[in-house]
Amino acid sequence: MREQIGNTNEKPRIPLKGWRKLLVAGLSLGASLGSAQEARPHPEINKNNPQRQYLASRDAYLKKVATENPKGLDPKVAKMVEIDLARIPKEAIDAFEKYDEQQDWLAGVVHSQAYKDKARNKEGLSENEVERRKTSVLKDRIKLNDQFYPLAKEEDMGFFNQENGYITARFGKTSKAMEIRKGRKRYQDGNTAVHESGHSLTYGNNLLSDRAKTLYKNALRPYKSNDPSFNSFNTYISSPSELDARRLSFEFDLEKKGVWKYGEIFTQEHLKKALELDAAGELDSNSSEFLRFLEHKKIPEIINTIASNREMPSSAETKA
Repeated sequence: MREQIGNTNEKPRIPLKGWRKLLVAGLSLGASLGSAQEARPHPEINKNNPQRQYLASRDAYLKKVATENPKGLDPKVAKMVEIDLARIPKEAIDAFEKYDEQQDWLAGVVHSQAYKDKARNKEGLSENEVERRKTSVLKDRIKLNDQFYPLAKEEDMGFFNQENGYITARFGKTSKAMEIRKGRKRYQDGNTAVHESGHSLTYGNNLLSDRAKTLYKNALRPYKSNDPSFNSFNTYISSPSELDARRLSFEFDLEKKGVWKYGEIFTQEHLKKALELDAAGELDSNSSEFLRFLEHKKIPEIINTIASNREMPSSAETKA
């Protein structure tokens, strides 16, 4: 169920002796990294990630490479530079715009009165706990998987590291196998930021409420298949944290499609429309998995109840 990075040979290979020539050639395209429109009012996310500057142009990127490698590039680093340059700046700009849209959506939800009411009344959270989540969701956690923020091959789309609080997300074109399996031509076309930001809010299962864990446990329906690989995937996705991250993706998709709005009571009619969208291939793979691995009759209760986390955890890591 894992996938490696796809086609990275769109640009000619850069000779070891030629990379400094690119550095001084002035290849900047003058692009700036923007953000998508907010879905709901919320305090501005502090978008201070240095990647937003050095991935905005090849010139800026190569200057960083030169600073980090004053003695020149070894073959391994040169290959990574080649891979990165094939995606800069177009893919990086597109990725930040799409991931920012997802971050802004989640920030708007967490800062909404509807979210506070659900967290306080349904989950019994304290005012301090709700405020802490509101602060957490305003952090600029997204790092694109360039050579300075690599991702392990087994990480399909992204990864939240609980030790440093970063979300590392893939960007650029997917492989053909990934396109077929996930329905994405580009990594940033998926709901990776929503999914991983969900992990960042609950720190895996550490901050997920007992109420949420119980709801997921009682609703879980393992996917039956003759493919042995699904046995390990069933174990992986049975984690309440993984189901909860997919819930956020599901809610994001439904709002984007105009089917349901956060704060509304989720009904069987909403579920029917969601299933129709899924059958038509209109939902993100995360959202489809939310439907596939839970009993449908129990999904409204999950959507109408869960909004919470509890307290800060110890250091650990949660996979996408």
